[in-house]
Amino acid sequence: MRIHISHASDRKKPAAGDEKVVKGVTMIRQQRRVPPGMPHAGAYIVSGSRPCWEWVVKGGEDDRAAGRARQ
Repeated sequence: MRIHISHASDRKKPAAGDEKVVKGVTMIRQQRRVPPGMPHAGAYIVSGSRPCWEWVVKGGEDDRAAGRARQ
């Protein structure tokens, strides 16, 4: 009797700064932060000691990487 085990290669997990195109709009991945006007504003959001991520429009008002490039 023979047993053949095969598996696919692991999928690459998205990381901070990764980009994707959705309906012609380029999105960038960044860690979520507490919105201004709320307690602890500006702090990074985590769940179970793991960071929470969001996709935002690249160069948009929520893209913090674009804000650093403009300064």
